[in-house]
Amino acid sequence: MSNLPERNANRPPAKKQLAPRLEKIVAAYATAASAAAGVAMLAAPAAEAKVVYTKTNVTITSSYELDLNHDGIPDFDINLCECLAHGVRLQLELPVPGNKARELASFPDAAADLPNGALIGPGQAFTSATSNYGGAFMALNSSYGTGAFSNGPWIGATNRYLGLKFMIDGKVHYGWARLTVTKHVDRVVLTGYAYETIANKAIRAGATSGAAEGEFSSVSLPDVLPQGASLGLLARGADALDIWRRDPIAS
Repeated sequence: MSNLPERNANRPPAKKQLAPRLEKIVAAYATAASAAAGVAMLAAPAAEAKVVYTKTNVTITSSYELDLNHDGIPDFDINLCECLAHGVRLQLELPVPGNKARELASFPDAAADLPNGALIGPGQAFTSATSNYGGAFMALNSSYGTGAFSNGPWIGATNRYLGLKFMIDGKVHYGWARLTVTKHVDRVVLTGYAYETIANKAIRAGATSGAAEGEFSSVSLPDVLPQGASLGLLARGADALDIWRRDPIAS
């Protein structure tokens, strides 16, 4: 009988059990905390991305050498080629081997006129076809006798984008150039261009900073989280049960 208190004294205290409802609350908060940490980890690579944007307003009357990364080497040449007997041809010359233009699926070998937000990157169709005129086709306007006609994806384009694939130190990079072209191809205006500094990383047409949308996944947090006790308090589990019960917000 005298030994019983000693045994009780040496016995570890019984672990407090959470009520079923509180266990669910703690589990929900733990899930939220894990999800938040996962979002931070998955989003981290995007912070490394850097889009270099150049704002400009240039009317192209003959030719414009486009140096996307400002290294002194023209990557593309947007030009109005008077190579037609009775008209003009807008085209994109590719002076550097490996440089290409995003291709328009409905107009093979033509440089696409992309809308704002279009993805430009790996796995997409690009063209380096320059036919006999020295550049990837964009638009033309010509006339014979009393008749005139225009053709090409860039006819009458307003704030549309060239999708560009080009080389920097032997590595592929992606960029865009924004153009407005009149119906008769008598006025072409370049209003900006940009490129992604990370090799083989996609860019969105019109993007001036950050990463291409969809480049990394995210984890959705629970739509509704338990109110009252803090995340840190509930994370302590049974040990914090008494404190939680005294929390005026939780009561």
